[in-house]
Amino acid sequence: MRAGVKITGMSTVRRKLTRVMGKKRDAGMKGLIMAAAYIRQDMELTPPLIPVDTGALRASWFVKPERIGGKAIVTMGFSAPHAIFAHEMDWKEGKRPGSGPKFLQSALNRNRRRVTRIIATEMML
Repeated sequence: MRAGVKITGMSTVRRKLTRVMGKKRDAGMKGLIMAAAYIRQDMELTPPLIPVDTGALRASWFVKPERIGGKAIVTMGFSAPHAIFAHEMDWKEGKRPGSGPKFLQSALNRNRRRVTRIIATEMML
């Protein structure tokens, strides 16, 4: 993490997702990956959108599925060096109309129930 940059709000997102999901926390890997894909798509359609200057930030999206202690885990985010600054800094709309800070956090907050349904549906199949 870069010096002087503080990520805020993600613990609240995790806490809310955990509460909504309850016993479904050990969801199948497929459901988690599908939920991550839904979040990525939403960041392209619902403001605040992912900012675009050269396209490097959008292209750096990653999803890393793994199992830790027998539980399915998916880490998702952006790997571009400037991703943390684009997400956390207070700025107005950029070159892309509708873009803005907190684009990932906003998508997670806005879609926590939808993510839960995606994961639950996959678990029931």
